[in-house]
This record gives sequence, C-alpha cells and structure tokens, in this order.
Amino acid sequence: MPAVVAELGYEYLQLTPHRDFIPFFNHPRADDALVAKFRQAWVDAGVGIASVLPVLRWSGPDEDAREAAVRYWKRVVQITVDLG
Repeated sequence: MPAVVAELGYEYLQLTPHRDFIPFFNHPRADDALVAKFRQAWVDAGVGIASVLPVLRWSGPDEDAREAAVRYWKRVVQITVDLG
C-alpha cells in the first residue's frame, strides 16, 4: 500500500482500521514482525504516516469492555511508536 500512496503522489498516509492490522473495536492483529515489515514498506516508498486512527469502545457501561479497550489502546500506542 505505501508504494501505491507514493505512486499517486502523496507524501503521507493515514492508518485507519483494517481487519488485518488494527480492526474496528478489537485487539490489533498486527504482530511485531508485520509492524516492522509495514514500517520498512513506507520508508522504502518514501512516504510517512500522518495519523493512526483506531476505533475502540473505551467508554460505556460495561467494565469488562472498557478494560479490554484499554488493553487494545495500549497495543495501538505501541504499534504507533514502533512505526516511528
């Protein structure tokens, strides 16, 4: 995907929810190897990441759901840090 972004003339991409990386409302599926591979792909393409936009349910009446969302957020933050 980063190569396509560069070919289209864009300098940055926005990382929105995707079922294979950071899906809607669930724990991120991207492991450290996939994150490193994606980072190298956008570096090689010469584009940057403007933003990471997870969609998680971190507020609501269900305590278990809120606690799970906090765990998911922590992983999203770590992915964002690892992406640079």
